[in-house]
Amino acid sequence: MSTRTLSPKEEKIFQMFSKLKPELVETSQVSLGASSDMYTLVEPVVYRIPNTNYHLFFGDIRKSMSISQMKEWLERQIKSKTDADANERVIDGEDEESPCGENCSHAHHQETAEEINEEKKQINEEDINLIMEQCKVTREEALEAMKNSGYDVVNALVELGKNK
Repeated sequence: MSTRTLSPKEEKIFQMFSKLKPELVETSQVSLGASSDMYTLVEPVVYRIPNTNYHLFFGDIRKSMSISQMKEWLERQIKSKTDADANERVIDGEDEESPCGENCSHAHHQETAEEINEEKKQINEEDINLIMEQCKVTREEALEAMKNSGYDVVNALVELGKNK
């Protein structure tokens, strides 16, 4: 739950509604959808107006990914992970279609560790930036979440979402 105090401007708006006796709602995250766009309130403070379906939302609004953007991103992540897993099986000599063993010297097994690490670094850097932006966390928190999730971006996002 966000425990921040309202800014002077937010307090002024809150006072305008004080006669309605707004009740604080415990929340750690607020997302809003409009057409095909999604928005997130950073450090939200939410009040419910009793006996109505109305709420007062306070916080810094930021544009998030739309549902279609999230689907596209997830599809790319799944494809990337599938491709990376297939590459690792080939590099490790575990490719079912290849009769090669671990010590194979065929050209298709000769990708250097540096090339593989560079590719992973690029993917991970994009993932880290995405996690930082979507979960509003520091780089260190995003890296820790990635490590804890076995470098699975979706699981890292879910885990960080649970902690808020």
